[in-house]
Amino acid sequence: MVCMSEQDINFVFDGSCYFTVGEVASRLRVHPVTVHRWVKRGLLEAVRLPGGFRVSVSSLERFEAQNRAST
Repeated sequence: MVCMSEQDINFVFDGSCYFTVGEVASRLRVHPVTVHRWVKRGLLEAVRLPGGFRVSVSSLERFEAQNRAST
């Protein structure tokens, strides 16, 4: 499955594309610890896998839209 360019997405699971915490942090220009905090507080939906959290493209887009609307 191809969701975006291969350099933008590094993980496909269950038919969905996922970003790593580091990729989300880079995209949003925040520290990875901030992304972990958002996930743990339930502000950003993610799945936990043996290699760490992964954030789906749709979850990230929803998070971005919610935070654009609140600023």
